[in-house]
Amino acid sequence: MNEIILYSTSDLCKILGVNRAKIEQYREAGLLNGRRFGRGWYFTTNEVSQFLERTSGLDLSNPDKIKLAGASLRNAIRVSNHE
Repeated sequence: MNEIILYSTSDLCKILGVNRAKIEQYREAGLLNGRRFGRGWYFTTNEVSQFLERTSGLDLSNPDKIKLAGASLRNAIRVSNHE
């Protein structure tokens, strides 16, 4: 059986070099998937890898750009589902 590694929001802050608010913005925009256990959010290695792939080359320097990236991702998924 494969071991599943879960990263907390604090772990991701250290790994990605951002604050908790940024992680929440990524999650709310749909760029970073995770799951909530109790009061905290947790992310698998696969979810973190997908986030890095989805956002490679994108400017995520402010909340508006994060929202725009999330909208673009949702649109791309919608288009690919209709092909």
